[in-house]
Amino acid sequence: MSVGVKLHQDLLGALAARLEGLDDLSADLRDLLTQINKMQELGRWSGDEPYQSPDIAAHLHGDYELQVATHLTLAQLRAFCQDIVRSMRNISVYRPQEQR
Repeated sequence: MSVGVKLHQDLLGALAARLEGLDDLSADLRDLLTQINKMQELGRWSGDEPYQSPDIAAHLHGDYELQVATHLTLAQLRAFCQDIVRSMRNISVYRPQEQR
């Protein structure tokens, strides 16, 4: 989950360099990453997967490429966030029985 959020943060960062209005969405992703990290700490689960930032900015030469990249990124981000919400709901419902 954390790698996916980091990926989308980087993609939005590359797009935000050329577009306006993505600051709130970037802040929401930062908050989501904080929540995921807290969840990992509570579950004693290490989330240190290797991550390499994509170089999307190098491929955004014209307006058309920028529009396509923006559309695809936002569509993928919406689906990803729906999956995250579903996963978090399932995790919050699961509570192991306390050992006595």
